[in-house]
Amino acid sequence: MSNADVAVLLRWSVLTGGRGSDKGLTAIVGLDPLLHTSGTSVHKRSLISKQGDPDLRAALYMAVLGALRGHNALHDFYNRLVARGKKKKVALVACMHKLLIWAWHVFTTQQPYDATK
Repeated sequence: MSNADVAVLLRWSVLTGGRGSDKGLTAIVGLDPLLHTSGTSVHKRSLISKQGDPDLRAALYMAVLGALRGHNALHDFYNRLVARGKKKKVALVACMHKLLIWAWHVFTTQQPYDATK
């Protein structure tokens, strides 16, 4: 992640007093689902809200594309989602979310990433 991406994590930590949730961070970045409903009907499929920083979402997207070229935990996660019948773009967004949450936990715990956890 670049310095700007780490700054987003730092800003989220400061805004929440270090007690921010994964869901809140996901919403700040704009990876949270946006449902299209009217009454009891669902007229469209869910999309991501895109309310947050587009540069950070682009960085996460490119990081996921790079990660999928190697053999690692994120690539295995992506393959499991596609094998379950998820569309490839949906699986990419899920990987972006997972990478963001991993980065948040590494940032908050100050521990290096451990793929075995």
